[in-house]
Amino acid sequence: MCTCPSGQIAPSCGSKSVQHCNIRCMNGGSCAEDQCLCQKGYTGNHCGQPVCESGCINGGRCVGPNRCACTYGFTGAQCERDYRTDHASLL
Repeated sequence: MCTCPSGQIAPSCGSKSVQHCNIRCMNGGSCAEDQCLCQKGYTGNHCGQPVCESGCINGGRCVGPNRCACTYGFTGAQCERDYRTDHASLL
């Protein structure tokens, strides 16, 4: 393992391994030995899946690193508040 100039830890940082990659990485991920090394906040085979470290609840879904898209009626960083019944937030 080595630390690459980008700050990532990878099996190899040389351009030689990058030239032999047969896959494309998204969201700033880099390829080494036909595997994507994802930037913080993303995961998956091609770094296409955002990560919400605390998760999204009440039907919300993760649409960006630590960013939830809430279903109707819910709000908050993790979609934890039901604004239809949370009368304190209306004051």
